[in-house]
Amino acid sequence: MGGMLSVSRLASSAERHTRMAPPNAELRQKLQYICDMLEQLRVIAPSQAGPLLPYLIDVARLEASETMMRQRQGKTDT
Repeated sequence: MGGMLSVSRLASSAERHTRMAPPNAELRQKLQYICDMLEQLRVIAPSQAGPLLPYLIDVARLEASETMMRQRQGKTDT
């Protein structure tokens, strides 16, 4: 439960940082935050859980990263 509180605090911190940003910058900041958090989760994913959990976390990180790149290029379709 302590980890949930920590993640909640980090999310609140990210939201405060993006509150005043323009819409595109806010989206970019949120996507970067998601990428960073997923990278940290991938690092701490227990090896005893097998290869699927780190793989799924990495897929989510790659999707967030690609969405960020598409947003930078002005592409909004998925």
